Formats: sequence, structure tokens, C-alpha cells
Amino acid sequence: MKKLFSIILLVAMLLSVVACSTEPASDNGAQDGTGESAIVREGDFRIKKLTIGGKDISEYTIYHAEDANENIKFAAEELVRLLDIATGVKLPIKVGEAEGTAIEFAVSDDASLKDDGYVYTISDGRMKIEGAAARGASNAVWRFMENECGWENLIYGTSYLNESDHVDIPSGTTKSETPAFYYLNMYNPASTMVNERMTPTLEQTNFGTETQACHGLQANNFAELPDFVNQPCYTDEETYQLIKKNVESYIQGRLDAGEKIGREFKEVDISQIDTSYFCRCSECSKLSREEKSYSALIVKFANRLSEELNEKYPGLVYKIFAYQGTNKAPATLVPNEYVRVTFCYDRNCSNHLVDGSECEMNEKYNEWISGWSKITDNIFIWDYALPGVFNQYTIIDHLYEDFRYYDSLGIDGIFHQTNEYGDLGFREIENMLISELNWNIDMTKEEFTELYHSILQRRYGAGWENILEYINIMNKAQNKTGCWDCWGGHIPEIQRLDVEYYRDNFDRIIELLDDAKEKAIGEDELKNVEKLYPAVLYTGCQASYFLEFLEGDEERMAFLEGKYTEFIEKYKAIGCTFDETKDLHGGQVTVKNTLYKEAWLNWGERFENWMGQPIPDNAPISKNK
Repeated sequence: MKKLFSIILLVAMLLSVVACSTEPASDNGAQDGTGESAIVREGDFRIKKLTIGGKDISEYTIYHAEDANENIKFAAEELVRLLDIATGVKLPIKVGEAEGTAIEFAVSDDASLKDDGYVYTISDGRMKIEGAAARGASNAVWRFMENECGWENLIYGTSYLNESDHVDIPSGTTKSETPAFYYLNMYNPASTMVNERMTPTLEQTNFGTETQACHGLQANNFAELPDFVNQPCYTDEETYQLIKKNVESYIQGRLDAGEKIGREFKEVDISQIDTSYFCRCSECSKLSREEKSYSALIVKFANRLSEELNEKYPGLVYKIFAYQGTNKAPATLVPNEYVRVTFCYDRNCSNHLVDGSECEMNEKYNEWISGWSKITDNIFIWDYALPGVFNQYTIIDHLYEDFRYYDSLGIDGIFHQTNEYGDLGFREIENMLISELNWNIDMTKEEFTELYHSILQRRYGAGWENILEYINIMNKAQNKTGCWDCWGGHIPEIQRLDVEYYRDNFDRIIELLDDAKEKAIGEDELKNVEKLYPAVLYTGCQASYFLEFLEGDEERMAFLEGKYTEFIEKYKAIGCTFDETKDLHGGQVTVKNTLYKEAWLNWGERFENWMGQPIPDNAPISKNK
């Protein structure tokens, strides 16, 4: 998290709108979804015929109550829009009690649905959608189109509506779902992700969910620090009063701007600044010793501040970190009901199961997060799959176990940070799998694998098994290296893969991609395969070059020079530019125009870490020169 990230203000999964083209309407009835009958549009639609409860979709009318909330109104309009795209039938919407052949929206009183769950039931000529008041109705619409109509990854990712001559949803069909995590944000500001889901306003989602903490004391400088090298003294009364005054001013400013608590304004971020240097005064030292963690300073401070301010501003919650010195929960202090904890997996092992069963690095994180989960139910997680740009890696092989582990801890929300530029690997696929797990956390591993393979098949076409083999080679190369974290940006601090294994399989990976490219049908499949080449070529050169140098294989080194030139050409060919390629912190990623220069000028200082031996004297760059 080394640099300050922008606070995520929008709902976790509000994505950009991608409009779909449709044939011009033939005026067979209602206009704008408000008249007496459906509009039947002429054209070649993916679903040729749709029947629900024995009735053709064109016979239905959508109903909601006059006092329906904004989410229900949005959901009704969204159902009209999506059915129109899928079938060419545009249904009317009526206000009032449902009658005849109807799709009826209502708010459920089932507390188990929380804020996002829903249930829909289908009987003869009638469909009833009951959703949680906040976001249940819109989720019901999107999941109905996914579950029953074959619209894959509609909620998140590159969606695909399967073609069908007849989709028949019989009477007796019922479905109820509540997502595992009510806040799920796969954060990637550089994402090229597309979907067919419209973006609701904050009002239409009951003003969204609470979000993760993000260095609130630093972002707003509530402590009025001259710099951010050291944490403020959390036990000093004068400092406390200064922070309280500034936080109250911040709250009042938002209220004066017209925001309302519980609507646009749900939370205040008072999380620690981005440093591990805590105050060592007698009071801070005493409390941290007694509670066996610096987190005691934060929790005691946050409890007092939130309790005092809640008297004047009831309903707000206050966000703190468990991060960089505060990972471990206090021994006896407990966060109060107004305090939310964001636990950061900063510098944990990205190569093994997060539950700690496979390595000591994650065993420590498991001990820490388990401690927090025992003292509070209000936990968010910030986890990482940070960018490698040309040094791609994958976390697909332990996604299933990791997110089920998070669910077992009772986690409320997850901020999954990727920040990937160019989509040169498998981040989108990973995030699509995470999104589906959120809705079906109890799926079996076999179901998860089937889902994973179906996404690969849709993305890469007939050559998908080639890509799967490439991912498996990558996984094996990663697993051979032991523990590593995802920090390091463009050029990793340590190798995330076994260089000899990747070198030995480099030609095979290129062969797999070439064959997948030959099998690709259509522009999308071809582009998806081509986007994999830059990272494969760069990583193959990086894994191989120093090994070939040590072995004196000049012929192979010349071959690698050609592959490096091909890397540059293919990166430009997929529409990416080196001028726009950024690292994790927004800095420019620079690569040299030849492999020789890239190796000895950009990689040379990592020679010993990667090769496991000192750089030799005959190297172009040597410790002795």
C-alpha cells in the first residue's frame, strides 16, 4: 500500500456502461415501458423465444407499488432494458397491485437477505421478485438474467449472452441468494472491463455500502502533521482534541453541503497514516505493552472519538486499519459498534493459501486475522494481486480456498486491488471468478473448476486448453520458488517463478500460444490470445537470459534477442504504448530497446537474487567494475 490510494467513493461493483445495439423498434404497443402492452421489436435476437411460467414474455406486464423505493424502480427499468436486448420484447411497467400475467416487484421482510439478497418465484403466468430493501431488486434482475436466461458474467466482467431458440422457465422455479460479502470491490483503475450492466446511481442502491479504510488521518491531515513520517501520539489529550475538532469540522462540512448521514454520508475514515513508526512516549508504550500491540492505541482512540461524536452525529461509522504495526488485535480492548476494521494483507505470501496451512508467512497473518475476527464482526479485508505488467503471475490456483476462508471468518467486505495495465495476464478472469464466488460461496471445487474452464473457453475459443496448459506451467514455475509477496511492480524484488523451469518451458509456451492463435475464431478470441504474448516473451527472456549467459550459449542468447524485439512489436500491436505504461505507484515503466541493454541495465542489480550466485566478473556489469 506504500503510496496513498484514493478513497473509493462509489459502490464496489458500479461499472461503466457499455450500450448494446439493437434493431429499430416496430411500434406494436407501449412506449417507454408505461403503456398497456409490450413492444415487440423485429430483428435477430440471441433468445428467439422466452416463456416464463407457461406464458410468452410478450404477455407480461411489470408491476411495482406506488411507494416503491428507487432500487425497485431502477430494477424494473433494468429488467425491461435487458429483456429488450435479449429477446426484442420491451415490457410495460405499471404502478399498483399486480394483476393478470405479471412480474411483480416487492420489498422482502426476510432479514437473512441482509442488504443485497433476493428471492424470485415463478408460478403460472406470474413471477414475483422480493428483494432486500437496499439493493435486492436490482441484484435479482441481474442474477435472474444470469441464472435463468444464460447471460454469463452479466454483473462483472466481459459478459456473454448465450444464443437459444427457446428459454423456458417453468412454474415452480424459485431462487434465493445473498452474497457472501456485501462489499466487494475488485479495484483496477486501468481496467478495460466491459459488461452489459447499467450503472445505478447511489440513490438507486440505497446510497451504496460502507467501504474500506484508506489512511484517513493522512488524506485529511486531521492531526495537522508537518510530515507523515511518524504516527501522531494517540494518547496525548491535546492531539486528541485537535483531531476531534478537525474530524467534526469535516463532518459538519459534508452536512452543510447537503449530504445526509446514512445516505450519501455513511462513514468517516480515521485510519492511521502510512508508516510503522508509532509514538514511544510513556503512555503509548505502556498501553501497547499491556495490550501486546500498537493496535490498542488505535482502537482506544477510535472508540473514544466515535462514541463522543456519535452523540452529536448519530449513525456514522469510523474506519480504522489493522496494518503495518497494528496487524495484531489488542489483548483485551474491543472496537465498539461504530468502529470498522480494515485488515490489510500487506506483504503476506501471494503464492500460498492465505489460511496459513502452507507457509509460515501466511500462518502469521492467519493468527492476526483470527484474533480480530474473535473480537469484532465488523471486518473488511484489503488483499492484493498487484501489477506485474510484463512479469505476470496468477492466483487462480488458490482463489477458491482463499475466498471461502474469508467467508468462514465472517468478513463483511473485500477490497481486492489489482491496478493492472494492459490486461496482459489473467486478472480479469480471476476477478470474474471472485464475483461468481461471492454469489455462490458454497459451490464445490468441481463447480468452480467447471466455471473457470468455461470462462477460458469463451475467452480463447477452441485453443482454451492451450491457455490452460500455459497457466498450469506458470503455476508450477511459481510454486517451485516458495514464498513471495506481490510487491515489486514491473521488475519483482525477487523472482516469482523458477527461472530454470520457465526457461525450459519457454518454447513450449510460445508453441501453445501460436496454436491457440491459429484456432481463434473472430476478432475477440484472436485479440485475447495476442494480449498474452508480450508478458510471455518478456518473462521468457528475463527467465532465460542470465542462465544462457552463465552457460555461454551465445546462439540461444541471440534467439532471445529476437524474442525481445518481438515483445516490443507485439506490445505495440495490441494498442499499448510504453509511454502510457505505469507501475503500481503511477510511475512510468521504462524498457530498453534491446535485450542486452534491458538485461544489464534494468535487471543486473537483481542478478544474485534471481540466479542464486554473485554476478560474475565477466558480466558487462560486475560488482568488481
